[in-house]
Parts: sequence; C-alpha cells; structure tokens
Amino acid sequence: MHEQKVLKIAYISSVAGILFLFYLSQTVQLEEKNIDDISESDIGKTFLMQGKVVKVASYNNSVAVTIMQENTKTAFFGAEEYIPSEGDFIRFRAKLVDYDGRSSLEGSNIILQKS
Repeated sequence: MHEQKVLKIAYISSVAGILFLFYLSQTVQLEEKNIDDISESDIGKTFLMQGKVVKVASYNNSVAVTIMQENTKTAFFGAEEYIPSEGDFIRFRAKLVDYDGRSSLEGSNIILQKS
C-alpha cells in the first residue's frame, strides 16, 4: 500500500514538472541583438544573433566565425558545433564573455537559415 502512494506521488510530480517546463519554454525567449547594439554592459548575457558568414577559421578546439550585418563581429564556437561555410546566413545563440580583458562572443546552437 505504501509503495502505491509513493508511485502515485512520483507520477504526479513528474507530470507537474513536465507541465512547468513546457510553460517555461513557451514564456522565456532570448532577445535578438544586432552587432551594433552589443556593449560592455552585456557581458554575461545570452542573446540571439544572425548574419552572413564572411570568414571561417579553425583552431585546435574552436572555430572562429566572422559574422556580417552592417558591421562585422567574430564569434567563437566549439569544434563539435556545425561549421558554416562562407556565404551562409546563420542564426545562433551568443553569450558575451570577458576573455583576458576583452569582450568576446561565445556561440552555440547554429541554425543554417540560407546557404
């Protein structure tokens, strides 16, 4: 009898957790930023970016992708990410980080919009 109560509580908790995560995923959205709108006050924040790939350079464990909108900015992606080609139009998640006293973009979740 005690095991049935524990099992019922586990089912109810699981369903409630899934519903909460679904609600959270529907209400929380990342802000989309242009290169010109990024400032030092954005360090530590995550946002969405998109642009045309104008240069791709591979390093040991990362890839530097230069994105062009009106201006250009380089974002660094892990080597396990999808690596776009020059001329591709991509959308990605970016986080502005402080790296050796300089602000740098760490990118992830690349989505190819148009090649």
